[in-house]
Amino acid sequence: MASTPVSETRRTEKIKRRRAAVLGTFAGIALFVLALGVFSVGQASRRVTERASSAHSYDELLMSATVARAQLSFTSLVYELGQTAEIDVARPIESNLGNVSGSMTNMAVIVEEARRDGVGLLPTTEDSVGRFRERVREVSLALSNGEDGISLDAMEQAYDELADVVARDRDDALDLLDAADAELTDLGTLVGAIIAFLIPTVAVMIYRELTRPQREVLELEAALAKGHAQTLVRRKLVDRFVERARMRPESHLTAPIERFVAATEVVDGARAPDLQTLESGELSSMLWRAGRVTGVEVEVSGPTGIVTMTDGGVFFDAVRLLIRDLAGSGASLVFCEIIDLASAVELRLGHDGVRRTSTEAALALEPDSSNLLDIVRSKRSADLWVARTLLRAIGADLRAVSKNPSVSYAVVVPRVATESTKQRQGAVATR
Repeated sequence: MASTPVSETRRTEKIKRRRAAVLGTFAGIALFVLALGVFSVGQASRRVTERASSAHSYDELLMSATVARAQLSFTSLVYELGQTAEIDVARPIESNLGNVSGSMTNMAVIVEEARRDGVGLLPTTEDSVGRFRERVREVSLALSNGEDGISLDAMEQAYDELADVVARDRDDALDLLDAADAELTDLGTLVGAIIAFLIPTVAVMIYRELTRPQREVLELEAALAKGHAQTLVRRKLVDRFVERARMRPESHLTAPIERFVAATEVVDGARAPDLQTLESGELSSMLWRAGRVTGVEVEVSGPTGIVTMTDGGVFFDAVRLLIRDLAGSGASLVFCEIIDLASAVELRLGHDGVRRTSTEAALALEPDSSNLLDIVRSKRSADLWVARTLLRAIGADLRAVSKNPSVSYAVVVPRVATESTKQRQGAVATR
């Protein structure tokens, strides 16, 4: 049934919506993967920055503690020299203690910035920093008050403890930094590989989707061209069959051949033989009236009609003429099945009007035709000619022949189903 403009418009709109949905899906997947990759790389880079900042904080802490220890030791030495020499050293002591206080403030700022940045120092480091600052504050207060017998042992012990803790925790921070850097490298490599694979893949998918209508049009054009070629071949075969049959001098062949050709339908301007258009009784009567037919059996089922005879007779000549036209036009047999019966040999053949090589035709044989060369038996020269022509058309040849007195042929003609044919099939099935 021909499509209406409305249905074509709906189909076009449906194709456009599907193409837009597919393109949107591909683009969404690509954007999601890219966003996920960028986010993952950004998170890994942030972790590397945090680990590096943490390791740098340990270095700054140890540097500030070392400066404070050195300044406090120098201040204590100046204080002792002043007492020994009985000179006034208040101003240099005050200046040095101010530097020590600045170092302590710097240490507190480092700890606070580490907390604020979310990096944080290990608890052992913060405890050691607190104890060291407390000891420094005690020594500084004693020096400011001019106390006697000031000892730096507690401060030195706190410094040694802080140095050990900072060194250990700094190594741990560097290990975390190395792990984060390796993770960033691996993740960057993975994301790069995914993007390198994803972008061409998505590009190919989008290109295929954009060019899908053009490919579908080309496929439809090719299918139409092939169908048109098959129609032309079928038309040529049937027309030549009718023309040559009518030109034969034997008048007794004209009526049965014309009746046989009349049992066809015109489909797309070509005749498609359809034995189902004849009832069994009509075909039997036609063959009997043609003469020299000793036995006729007709079977009509499914998409094919099978005519079986125990004697070739006039109808055999018509079949031979059809086979000769098939072979001469280069059409290959779609199927060929030769069945060895108890008292005869049944030959079934059909075609679709498509040119094929002998190899392609041989591949189209029925699976049960492996003994094709051995089961064609007849002593009539005309029968041998038909069998040999048929075998040559499929790339084989006749090898051995027995002396059976009769041969049975069944002609199977592929039919092209139409609405009228389907109605007749329903009527036959009802009967």
